[in-house]
Amino acid sequence: MIFDIGAEVLPCFYENVLHIKRTGNYVSGRFVGSIVYQETILAGVQPFKSRDLQNLPEGEQVVGAKSFYTLAALRTVDDKNAIIEDYLQHDGRLYKVVTVNAWGSYGYFRCVGTLSDKNIGDL
Repeated sequence: MIFDIGAEVLPCFYENVLHIKRTGNYVSGRFVGSIVYQETILAGVQPFKSRDLQNLPEGEQVVGAKSFYTLAALRTVDDKNAIIEDYLQHDGRLYKVVTVNAWGSYGYFRCVGTLSDKNIGDL
């Protein structure tokens, strides 16, 4: 969790997480993606609770997941607007962002990332 005391946020609850934002296009019917940028963000990382599995999108409910609490607005896949999901790297493992919930009254986002079988080089 992230604790905010006035204008100061206690950094001891944060961990460094690599945020990977990417883009891509379809070429001859095949999707070709590329990394737009990578940045290190601070996030509170929590194990994912089994009771929260039912809230994940279909097909994402069987893989490892973690909750990330961050001030960065991450993206999930949005086919309608041609937006590609972000990835997070934590403890050497890559997570695909599948849900993002704005906790506006607290000033941060709760993001759920599911364990990916890809490497950064595959993105």
